[in-house]
Amino acid sequence: MRDRKIFFTGDQHFYHAAILQWTGRPFKHVEEMNEAMINSWNNVVHDGDLVFVLGDFIWHAGERRDRILSRLAGDICLIQGDHDKGLRNCNAVKHLPQLHTIWLGNLVFVLCHWPLREWHMQYHGSIQLHAHCHGRGIAAGRQLDVGVDTHNFTPWTLEEVLETLDIHPEAGNSILRPEHPAYRNSNRLENSNTLENLKVRS
Repeated sequence: MRDRKIFFTGDQHFYHAAILQWTGRPFKHVEEMNEAMINSWNNVVHDGDLVFVLGDFIWHAGERRDRILSRLAGDICLIQGDHDKGLRNCNAVKHLPQLHTIWLGNLVFVLCHWPLREWHMQYHGSIQLHAHCHGRGIAAGRQLDVGVDTHNFTPWTLEEVLETLDIHPEAGNSILRPEHPAYRNSNRLENSNTLENLKVRS
């Protein structure tokens, strides 16, 4: 059985026609953009995988929203951004706080739609992932824009994030050791049992 994989993404702006002009996306219309992003998503994400969406996913509620969600593989954990009005009362995704910290082993990830100037445990090696900038921001240390405009309209795998930031846990350049006090007070996702708690779709 395939292990559950973790992905990070954001800034899809499904059905948002103005985003084509704002960002210079290479699509003729929103329908072409939507199809390209759905196909790119499902090429890497499988049912049972966990996808952290860092905002600006879709503005629309109702049939348009449901049609998009029904076609995407994996379990979606949403951190709301500026354009997620249609998801506020949607039970098909798991809603997380707008500023959310998770642990994966001894790696700390601070998730937010917006890039932060400073963040939790920044000086202990934590990683801040965001969207919002559409590839135009300036990273500060262990910070990465995981929006679709930075990755060929495809979600980032955990491994790709670490490789891009040159973080190699097996080499000891990750973060805190278990004896550190902060290690005991966090949202650690250390194993498949814990990850299963974030399953939002059967």
